[in-house]
Amino acid sequence: MLIAIVFLVHLSATLAIHYAHFQPFGDGGGDFSLYDREAKDILQLFKQGDLFSSKVSYHSYSFVVASVYFMTSSQMLGGELFNVWLVLISIICVFLIVKEIGGSDKQAFAAGLVANFYPSLLFYGSLLIKDAVIVCVCMLWLILTIKLIKSFSWAKFLILYALLAVIINFRVYVGLAAVATFIFCWQLLSKVKMRKRVVYSIIMAVLIGFLFQVSGYGYYGINIARSYIHKIDFYQNYAYSNESELSTGSTVKFENYLESFTSTVLGPFPWHIKYKRQMVILAETFSWYVLFFFICKAVVKNLKRNKMFIPLIIFSFLVFSVLAIFVNNFGITSRIRMPAFLALLCLMPFGLDLEGGFFIKIMSFFKKYGNFRRHTLL
Repeated sequence: MLIAIVFLVHLSATLAIHYAHFQPFGDGGGDFSLYDREAKDILQLFKQGDLFSSKVSYHSYSFVVASVYFMTSSQMLGGELFNVWLVLISIICVFLIVKEIGGSDKQAFAAGLVANFYPSLLFYGSLLIKDAVIVCVCMLWLILTIKLIKSFSWAKFLILYALLAVIINFRVYVGLAAVATFIFCWQLLSKVKMRKRVVYSIIMAVLIGFLFQVSGYGYYGINIARSYIHKIDFYQNYAYSNESELSTGSTVKFENYLESFTSTVLGPFPWHIKYKRQMVILAETFSWYVLFFFICKAVVKNLKRNKMFIPLIIFSFLVFSVLAIFVNNFGITSRIRMPAFLALLCLMPFGLDLEGGFFIKIMSFFKKYGNFRRHTLL
């Protein structure tokens, strides 16, 4: 049932956005045009046998799009429809994460249903941009992180290692948050005996460091510290900023950082909106306040007895923290924070009364079209 709902909703959104050319946060252009052009160039070079001899550098996501074009047709819509499947996998992961941290079928279904109508995911997941890949891989990584904490195996770690490689390559600061979350939470919560835990942690930490080096960031991203930190002013005020700013500070002082962090988690606020076309994002802002209340309620009620909440909380917090330093634009922020929001949404149903009348009415509606207990996911 959930799979059918997600597929129909996101397929409809993708087709509507594609044919309506709906672009409230830009002038009609964007990264999707660049990825489409690069993907077609890559495909042409591949057909000519000149791909590996070409000196032109392309984005990693453009190779993903080129692969989709090769298997379908060289049309932007083909890549956008591929993203529908990635979003579908992401929502299934939300369902499975809730189950993995001790939730019931009802709680997992509620989280998946809410995530399905997450406005940013509906919009950005319908465009030919890399965010659908990042969200999907992050959700898969979260499931494996929780599974590895519960029961360690090197086979699971190798899969997680590959997922981390993708995250780091596509968006390094989200990768930093993911790596820090995994290393800390596995060491803290793993049921492996202490001696083995220390040895395994050292081995994994050494191996993970090379993922950053392969992507050109230096061992454990040391080049980021050298090249990015002193350019914070540049990133806030030029690279990731436009007419719609989240804060007015150009240096990382505590008051400026606190304002930026608050805006990253709870914004954009109404006073950040400068054009009528941007007001659509306020629907996400105000609905997030309601959901955030139930997330906080769930954490207060359950954290002491459910330690599996910790990886989701820490990952989200670290993503928000990095965004607050470098990003000063609510359009970019709403894209990059999606994995963090989805991670927190997995906690939301634990703060809900799913036996209440309103939820029972919703479930009764869906039961008319299938057996909920047997077919919640399918």
